[in-house]
Amino acid sequence: MESSNVKPDIVTWNCLLSGHSLHGSYQDVLTILKRMQDAGFKPNSSSVTSVLQAVTELCFLKHGREIHGFVIRNGLDYDVYVGTSLVDMHVKNNCLSCAHIVFDNMNNKNIFTWNSLISGYSFKGLFEDAEQLLNRMSREGIKPDIVTWNGLISGYAMKGLHKEAIVTIHRMKSSGLTPNVVSWTALISGLSLLRKGEEMHCLSIRIGFVEDVYVATALIDMYSKAGNFRSAYEVFRMIKNKTLASWNCMIMGFATYGSVKEAISLFNEMCGAGLQPDAITFTALLSGCKNSGLVDEGWELFDSMSTDYNIAPTIEHFSCLVDILARAGYLDEAWDFIQTMPLKPDATV
Repeated sequence: MESSNVKPDIVTWNCLLSGHSLHGSYQDVLTILKRMQDAGFKPNSSSVTSVLQAVTELCFLKHGREIHGFVIRNGLDYDVYVGTSLVDMHVKNNCLSCAHIVFDNMNNKNIFTWNSLISGYSFKGLFEDAEQLLNRMSREGIKPDIVTWNGLISGYAMKGLHKEAIVTIHRMKSSGLTPNVVSWTALISGLSLLRKGEEMHCLSIRIGFVEDVYVATALIDMYSKAGNFRSAYEVFRMIKNKTLASWNCMIMGFATYGSVKEAISLFNEMCGAGLQPDAITFTALLSGCKNSGLVDEGWELFDSMSTDYNIAPTIEHFSCLVDILARAGYLDEAWDFIQTMPLKPDATV
């Protein structure tokens, strides 16, 4: 633009801010904001929305409060997107009281504003506040959507309140909405008691959600963590289109509890099905070899990462192999291996 004697305007700057924010280059957003102001441009509501997203993700609450002051001084608090971004910033920086003040002072609210504050209260275990907001939402004629309900379900499940989470799912259904994959995976992933997990498995079968690969993977994870590999494997085999996460979850389950031969067999089956393993796959396998003292298998898997699958080992993989050698009594080999590592050893090694 400069070579063509075309000067950037506020729209140009806002495009830069928005683009960098959407791509996760949050620090660059702040740099661009300073350049924009140095060029004589005053941020508008669109600029502020992008910058607030950046400071939220960077957890720069001090910067966020400065922007909040700028918003009030320049009368930008009328904008629903600016207001929602301010609420979200305070929620994600653990300042719910400030978020609620901003929320109450907003003349215009959209569903995202309500959902942000309800989820914030729910994730902190402040369910009475979340439920009060939900009731207020209905009184003001705004119908909760599936994100609203899922925020409550996730919060209840995270805090171990499984009964309340299940009741919330029923409330969602009574409102005319159908629980989706997020609803069920949030509930299943939060379960710590096997009996409760089995109840959810039965419920997901009855309504047909067990066929969803994400729900099924959450069930595998739940059963594996409870040591019930038979049920985990049954669910795994029922998945028609297995994702890498499904395979990794089952492999991790076997490896963690000492069934390394089964984990390696499953790994070979996965590769035979045409799926490319990732770093997580090898972390699970090497951890299993470490716990079971399988030196040769560990070496072979470690070597195959780079030679067969073009995966660069991380410090975690190097640490596993050092542990495998040391536990088997190969201390000199372990030391030599550490000395030739391309990565700098850390405390785990």
